[in-house]
This record gives sequence, structure tokens and C-alpha cells, in this order.
Amino acid sequence: MPHKNRWAALLFVLTAVALFWLLYNEQREEEVQRKIQQLERELYEKRSSALPWEKSWATLSNTALLQQIAREAAPTPQAERAILELYYRYPPNSRPLERHMQDLMEPIRLENNPLPLYSPKIKEKLRLGQLNPQDLGPAEYEVHFWGPRHSVTGKEKFILYLEVLESKTKQRMPIKIERARVLSDVKTGQQVLNPPRFNDRGDPPDVAADLIYTFEWQPAETTRLYWGELTLEVVFRVGEETFVESQVFLSTPRAPAEFTGRIYEYLQDGSLYLDVELMVHQGGHYIIEANLFHKETDEPMHWAYFNGELKSGIRRVSLLFFGRIFHEKGREGVFVLKHLRGYRNNINFSPEELAQIAQNPTRADTTKVPPHSAIGGVVGDYETLSYRLSQFSDRFYEGADKEEALREQPLP
Repeated sequence: MPHKNRWAALLFVLTAVALFWLLYNEQREEEVQRKIQQLERELYEKRSSALPWEKSWATLSNTALLQQIAREAAPTPQAERAILELYYRYPPNSRPLERHMQDLMEPIRLENNPLPLYSPKIKEKLRLGQLNPQDLGPAEYEVHFWGPRHSVTGKEKFILYLEVLESKTKQRMPIKIERARVLSDVKTGQQVLNPPRFNDRGDPPDVAADLIYTFEWQPAETTRLYWGELTLEVVFRVGEETFVESQVFLSTPRAPAEFTGRIYEYLQDGSLYLDVELMVHQGGHYIIEANLFHKETDEPMHWAYFNGELKSGIRRVSLLFFGRIFHEKGREGVFVLKHLRGYRNNINFSPEELAQIAQNPTRADTTKVPPHSAIGGVVGDYETLSYRLSQFSDRFYEGADKEEALREQPLP
């Protein structure tokens, strides 16, 4: 099993077991123990690659199955083995997409919840430990930032919206903006860059005088200062009180690769493949992701990704949409590829080096280049041909990585 897949599988198992056990550990102890014993008896039964409970739980999604296992199992070797088997029902790079997976459902938009608005003096006391968070009274106002994209590539414009709400009524409050600026990332000293434009007069890209301020910023240069995790900082007044709030976003003024917009579609071994074409300007290690939806119902179907090396030039990257998932969701017809995105890893560490970096972050020197650069070229939604359900395989995933992972997590 490749190191990266083994690392990902191990993290998945440990996180899933810990999380689900914490969520469900409030059940009555005797009921928990009874269910644990029942599960372990089933796990000891002789079986092939199929799970012993698949017939009775065949209609459940992968997420629901994981939750069901968590309800019935303590974090024992048997439970960890069960979760590992459930994980490998599908390939690691082609997973079911569920509507509750907000980070994957909206991977491009900048989404925040309104947050309590506190003065710079209170924030400084919190930072210095002179004030405990639990001692804070309710905030009179809330601040809310959001926007269509959390990152920009090339000469794209970063758009950000700001509103201040009265906490009790949720009504928008009039504010007076005293200053707005964009700062470079921490590694380059958070230097002041070219200023953003802003208004609430209805001047584009603002749409109306509605107490929602619209900010617009475009990188003035392609140097390192304009590259990485930048900050848009706003100083404003609500009544007589001054506040300072900021929003982080990603900027890649020189795209290492661009989507050409061409996509090639075909069936292979009972699964759907969509090959995405790129013009790669800078070879290296790339991550490319996309989501698939059912056109008629807009039901989320798959999250698929590519993780590998690309050389310079015109390249095609295959995104796999695993056949079994079509059967579990019971969908056929036309499907829609959405949210095609990706980036180049500028610093490519092995799992062993990542463990060392976690202990000593200074090992990851990103002074000359940031950790990654976003791929350019916005691609609109792509509609597939129409498919019958019978054209997709309903078999579970089988692969060398799955065999090795299960061999390394044997039942006692």
C-alpha cells in the first residue's frame, strides 16, 4: 500500500473511531456492552469480502453505516477493522458525496457564520490572558463576512461582502468604514499591498445601498508579496465605537496550470471516467478535485480527486466516479460535473516529514514560495451523456491497497 494511502487510511480510522465514540458514549452502559458483544460475534464469523450486516443494512449510505457501527462498537480492534472495511467499500479517490458535507458541497465559496463583534481592547485582553472568554458578556453586534470565492488566481478579482448585525434583532446596522487594506502573508511580514475598492452605493460589483459593503481587490503585481494567504483588514465604526475585523483569502497571481475547458467522457469497468485537460506551466505534484450531481434531482453523487505528479505541457487527468455509488443512490440519466478545482503543492513532504513538521513547524520554510498555488481557468458545469443504471457496476472496490490495509488490521 502506498505510504500516502496508508497514512490517509490510518488517520481516517483513528479520527472516525474517536469522533463517533465520543458522540455516542452517553448511551446506557449495559446497552453499549450488549451491542459491543453482538458486533464482535458477527466480526468473528467466517465470511468473504462482504460484511456480515450488508443484507440487513444494504440500503444505508456509507456515512450511515459508519454511524451505525459507532453506535454498536467501542474503539476495539474489531471496531477499527469494521470501519476500515466500510471505508474500502469505494476507492480512496472516489467517495459518496452527501448534502451535509458542507466543505465539499461548497468548496469554492467563502462562507462564514456571523460572529460576536468585540472591540480591539477586549481582543487584546483576551490575547494577553487578562480576560477569560467565559467572562465576556453578550456582544451587542455581530460581524459577517462572505463572498463568492475564497481564493483568486491570476488577475481574478477578490470580492468580499461585509455586514454588521444587531445581535438581538439580527437587523443590519449602518457602519462607517474608516480604512480598508490588504496585507501580504505572515512569511513576507504582512506588508501593505495595493488598496481594495469598496462601497455601498450600488456601484458594481455592489448591487444596492443595503448596508452590505462590497470590497473588490485585484493583485497589482505577480511577486511573492501578492502570493499566498493574504488578509483584507477593515477598520470601521458602529456608532461611536471603532472595530477592526479581517478576512483571510488565498491569492495565486501566477497560475502553475490552467484548465483548458476540455473534458473527455467514457465508461470503463463499470465506472464513469471524466478526463480533465490542463495546460501545465510548471510541473510538480498536483491535487485536482470535482463533484458530481444528478441533473434531474440535483442530488450529490460523488466527490472525486486526483493526487499525483504532472509534467509540463498539455495533460489529461482522470477523475473516477465509482459505479457502486450510482447503485446505492439509485440514480440514472444525465449527471453534472461541478466545482472543478485544484492546486499545485509547492512543498511536497513525505508522511514521515509531515510528522516531524507537526512537532517543529519551522521545518516547513515557505518564505520563497507559499505551500501551494491554485490552478487557473474557471470551468463551468459539464453535463454527461445519459446513462442507464445497468451500465454501472454494483461491485465493491477491490485493490491492492485495500488488501494490504486489511492484512495490516487483522481480526484477533
